[in-house]
Amino acid sequence: MAANGLCQPTVILRQSVAEAYPNLVEIARTLFPVHILPAEGIADAVAGLGLQGVTTFHDAELELAEEVAEALGLPGVSGLAQPWDKLNQRQAFARVGFSALQAAAVDSVASFLEAVRVVGLPAVLKPRRAAGGRGVTFIRNQDDVSFQQRRRAAWAGLLETLIPSSVHPRGIPWLADYVSVETVSAANMRSHVAIFDKTPINVAPRAGTDGSDIVAETGDVTPSRLPPDVRGLALERTSAALDALDVRWRVTHTELRVTQSEVEIIEVNGRVGGYLARLLRPLGGPDLVRAALTVALGRVPNCEGPVDDRRGYMFGLYMPFPRREGMVASRVTRADLRALPGVVGVDEMASPGLDI
Repeated sequence: MAANGLCQPTVILRQSVAEAYPNLVEIARTLFPVHILPAEGIADAVAGLGLQGVTTFHDAELELAEEVAEALGLPGVSGLAQPWDKLNQRQAFARVGFSALQAAAVDSVASFLEAVRVVGLPAVLKPRRAAGGRGVTFIRNQDDVSFQQRRRAAWAGLLETLIPSSVHPRGIPWLADYVSVETVSAANMRSHVAIFDKTPINVAPRAGTDGSDIVAETGDVTPSRLPPDVRGLALERTSAALDALDVRWRVTHTELRVTQSEVEIIEVNGRVGGYLARLLRPLGGPDLVRAALTVALGRVPNCEGPVDDRRGYMFGLYMPFPRREGMVASRVTRADLRALPGVVGVDEMASPGLDI
């Protein structure tokens, strides 16, 4: 729908993805031309497809999309090598002097202990490439350090300074102390088209794979309730982060920690933020999917700034279970949720009897 009158989409999948998700390939082929890329020789495989642009909405495919774009001389390639690597980002921010957070690579027990010495505590241990809080572990004290030494088998990531927690600058208790900014970048312009407040994250310490925490996002709200001065600083820091990563011809999702007086970049993601495009449509906001397709073609989309509250607010909420394993005992139905005041959609349900 977003491509209507703009372009003819073509779906490109890695061979391993196509083999893992045959139903995805089957569905895609009912809508678009589909091309399966071999494990090797990607530049040759895409040379004859007649592509005028390439983009992705899946975090794990950002590097592949840039590889294809670079092979074909298409827009969207950053001037910084591996810009979506979180350690590379932290180092780029430090080079331009707008973030003082310490960060160090971790690939073994020895490098973890050295990183703890350099970075200090409290800190965050996390993958260099991941999304949605996967693999994040809070290292708050020496006991956490010792636990990771005993429990963790796979070491691949970074340790960085833990940004101190705060409250939402408006003091609203059900809003968290971080936001996201959705930005459309062309060759020489940036348009910050949306700001999303967040509901507090849900953390289950040491409950994840390999001794990691389970960190779950719980929701997004727009328009943002940030005060004007903090909002201005958040947009300024977002622009500085995108400049440091030399981001052009791309829609990005930047997460920032906010207080009443300071804003710190958490990370920059080089694609549309999850399902957030859907929350903007009922408010008359920009179509982020169409914007992503447009900039991938090297064109400047017509996107206005963040929506105001004249048409109300949109929430997207995920309900974390108090218990995360076993049989689903809840008898709540999709119809029950749809009947609640203000609910306009229900995407996923943990069905009664499902063993998770």
